[in-house]
Amino acid sequence: MKTRIRIVGLILSLGLLLLLSTPSVAIAEGETSVFESELQRIRYNYDYEATQTDDVTGTPSGEDNLTLADLSQADLRPPEYKSPGKAFIYSLAVPGLGQYYSGSKWKPLVFLAVEVFGLSQAFKYHGNGEDITAEFEQFNRDHWNHPDSIYTVNGDDYLAYQAYLMSAYGTLSPDTLKEPDDRHGFTHILPDTRTQQYYEMTGKYHQFSWGWDDANIDGEYLNDFLLGNGVQKAVTEETIPHSENRLHYEGLRDNANKEYDKGMKMVFVVMGNHLISAFEAFFATKRHNNGLKYDQPFSNIDVKPSIRSYNEWKDTPYVTFTYKF
Repeated sequence: MKTRIRIVGLILSLGLLLLLSTPSVAIAEGETSVFESELQRIRYNYDYEATQTDDVTGTPSGEDNLTLADLSQADLRPPEYKSPGKAFIYSLAVPGLGQYYSGSKWKPLVFLAVEVFGLSQAFKYHGNGEDITAEFEQFNRDHWNHPDSIYTVNGDDYLAYQAYLMSAYGTLSPDTLKEPDDRHGFTHILPDTRTQQYYEMTGKYHQFSWGWDDANIDGEYLNDFLLGNGVQKAVTEETIPHSENRLHYEGLRDNANKEYDKGMKMVFVVMGNHLISAFEAFFATKRHNNGLKYDQPFSNIDVKPSIRSYNEWKDTPYVTFTYKF
C-alpha cells in the first residue's frame, strides 16, 4: 500500500514539474508568451505612446512623445541657416530682396538701383516713342491725301492718291486687273482705316508717293501731269516723285521706332536684373550656409535616427553617425 502511494506521488510530482517547465521550453525555442507579446506591442506602439498624458497636467507628455521618428525629422540646422530656394524666389520677384534675406547690406541696393534705373528708362523711351508716333500720325493727316486737295480726272473729282490711280491704272482697284503688266507697281492695298499699317505704307512704298501734297518730278506737280498727258506708274527713278514731306515723315517714324527699341532694351535689362539677382542670391545663400557649417560645433557630424525591423515590426532603434571630412 505504501509502495502504491509513493508511485502515485512520484507521478503527480513529475506531472507538476513537466507543467511548470513547459513555458521555459517554449521560450527557449524562441516563442513568447501572451504577456510578453503584449508588452512588446505597448513598448513599440507609437500611437499608444502619443496618447499618454502627464499625471499632473493631463496633457501629452513631452518625454513620451519624443520618439525616434521625431528625432529623424528634427531640424538640426543652426538658427542662422537661410533657404537658397527662398532667396531665389525673393530676388526673382524683387531684385535685391533675396540678398537682403541672406544678410547682405550693399547688394540689395545695387540690384534695386538697376531695377529702378531700367524701369525708369523703359518708361521714358516708350513715352518718347508714343510722343513721336502721335507727331508723325498728325503730320500724315496734314500732308498725305488731304481732303482739301481735289484733283479732276476724266471729269471726276478725286483726292491725290485716287487721282494718281485713275490716271496711271484707269481704276481705283488695280489689283483686279488681270494682266501683270497692267498692275505693275501696285503692290499693297491700303487699309480703309488709319491703322499702324496705314501709316507705315503711306510713307514706305513708292506706290503712295503721289499722295503727298508736295510730290513733284523736276518741279512738276500732280495737277500738272493730270492736265497734260497723265501720270505714269511710280516704278522707276524717273517716275517716282520727290517729296520733302515724305522724307520728313519717314524720319519721324524712324525716330519713333528707335525710341521704342531703346525702351525694349531697357525691358531686357530689367528682366536680366531679375534673373541675375535671383541666381546670385541663391548661390550667395549657399555660401552663407557653408560658412555656418564650419563655424558650428559638431557641424561635420550628421546624425540620422531610424527604426528597423528584426524579430518584430520596427522593434529595434537605430542611429547612424556620418562624419564629413
